[in-house]
Amino acid sequence: MRGRDHGTGPIAGRAAARQEIETGHGLSGGDGIGGECLATCIQVRTSGIQLMEMPMSAPRSADQIHATLSAQIVAGGLRPGDALAETALAGQFGLSRTPVREALQRLAAEGLVERGPRRAFAVRRMSSEALRHLFEALAELEALCAGMAALRMTPADHAMLAGVLERADAPDADYAGLNMRFHQILRQGAGNDVLAAVLEDLNRRSLPWRNAQFEARAERVGASRAEHRAILAAITARDADGAAGAMRAHMGAALGVILEMLAARD
Repeated sequence: MRGRDHGTGPIAGRAAARQEIETGHGLSGGDGIGGECLATCIQVRTSGIQLMEMPMSAPRSADQIHATLSAQIVAGGLRPGDALAETALAGQFGLSRTPVREALQRLAAEGLVERGPRRAFAVRRMSSEALRHLFEALAELEALCAGMAALRMTPADHAMLAGVLERADAPDADYAGLNMRFHQILRQGAGNDVLAAVLEDLNRRSLPWRNAQFEARAERVGASRAEHRAILAAITARDADGAAGAMRAHMGAALGVILEMLAARD
């Protein structure tokens, strides 16, 4: 499921001193008037040295601001401790403070940013241990969900999962989105609202990292496809233990890539 095109330009130098988020504008081909659309390029600089440049469509909503900032944080363009001032971001994105505040609150709920003593937002340091703990919990609950789904899903549910995997094989597939859809169908198929609610929260917190794995490793998309097929095969065979084991392996592989990405970023 294709990861969003966040861009992964090289990071030069070390984080120090004050950082600024600047916006540069240019025209790129798109679906706007005359085939052109305004694009925004977020640049993060430290002491005048450009660290990262990531082309984005100009954010027009809280969802788009959230996607832009989460991509910067996960990729390392925004570093732990960097301040995220509502007023400055609103000016840079050309929006009011309301969608900016909403996006920052969502990032805080996901654990990517935190509030300081004066309730100002800043990028939170995410350690490899914290990510491991998150994915350990996620893997066990996803495995439980897969095992339950193997016993409770109907042939129509199996067909729905197979349809998602077929769409994911397309060259232009939104792999990140279809990956989330696959897991969402499994949560629904498990038939346990409490488990589904807990997994929704954990998935919201892990989503930026799970999406980033497909950008960090091009081969991860193919591996993930194969892992999904193994999960579906076990579910179709009503093999609860096999489905749970395949899901644990799937989540473990994702965590391995994410931890490597985090180590390279830091």
